[in-house]
Amino acid sequence: MAKGHKDKVAVITGAAGGIGQAFAKRLAEDGVHIAVVDLGDGSDTVKMVKAAGRDAIAVKCDVSSESAVAAMAKDVGKKFNHVDIVINCAGIFPQKNFDDMTFADWRRVLSINLDGT
Repeated sequence: MAKGHKDKVAVITGAAGGIGQAFAKRLAEDGVHIAVVDLGDGSDTVKMVKAAGRDAIAVKCDVSSESAVAAMAKDVGKKFNHVDIVINCAGIFPQKNFDDMTFADWRRVLSINLDGT
């Protein structure tokens, strides 16, 4: 366990799966408590974190919504009282050709991938 990470708290967006989940697993192994933030179900990631002996909370949050992010921060604060690490893995990529994207599609990509960070 890395001494520098023991008992720190990380907020990881997009942590219900993929690279965000991998970050959560590794940081938990290094002694970090994790806030799993995602629109998807974060319960599997929470189980992984707890299996590593760390505490975790899953918070549903649309990172493109200022009010949702504020509510998430409040929930994380109630659970952990502070945050030491923030990792952004939330992101989308519409599975369509750029020419077929509407302006609304483009704004959604930017609001999650850019503004969400």
